[in-house]
Amino acid sequence: MTQTTSQSTAQTGCFLHLVESALHAKGRLPGVRLELAHNLHLHELHSFSFEKRAGGWGTVIAFKDVPGNIPNQVVTETYSSKERAFMDGAETLCAILTGDATLPFFIARGELVVAGYGTGGHSDVFIMSVELPWI
Repeated sequence: MTQTTSQSTAQTGCFLHLVESALHAKGRLPGVRLELAHNLHLHELHSFSFEKRAGGWGTVIAFKDVPGNIPNQVVTETYSSKERAFMDGAETLCAILTGDATLPFFIARGELVVAGYGTGGHSDVFIMSVELPWI
């Protein structure tokens, strides 16, 4: 069994790499990307971050190099907790990257945990964890 622990992404405020790494570990990248309005799926993802709003928190998935007046963000609902906002945004990001909103991780003991067997280049059981990014 392999166990690895990543550093917290809370300091950077961008969680794109965290979600992409978990999807890769589960063997779900590359995937079939969800088609968004204005062909946003063709543009490079830039970030996945929290946004403080009236009434709570939401997440923003941003794209870079979007031409003209096409919106360059996918904005999630507002939630009273960062945890719910993160999980909702992560589901949306998973759908964009793979066509499937199923999360590649779960929450346990204050960490996001990815576990699997024989996926993403791992030949054995693996567990990867990272401190919850909203703490």
